[in-house]
Amino acid sequence: MRAEQVDITRNLLHHCYTCDDAGFCLTEEACRQCWLEHGLLGTEIGEANETQTLMQAYYE
Repeated sequence: MRAEQVDITRNLLHHCYTCDDAGFCLTEEACRQCWLEHGLLGTEIGEANETQTLMQAYYE
């Protein structure tokens, strides 16, 4: 699986699974547009980002 496919799959699972409007995103492009409008592109998942920050601080 390519990195881009992994990102799309991760975003679908984390952002779309619980979204009430997920049924309106019928294409990958529509999903990307929705993520962009909601500021979800380029962000890490909450706990993963926090854990990464703590680990980097620990090893500095």
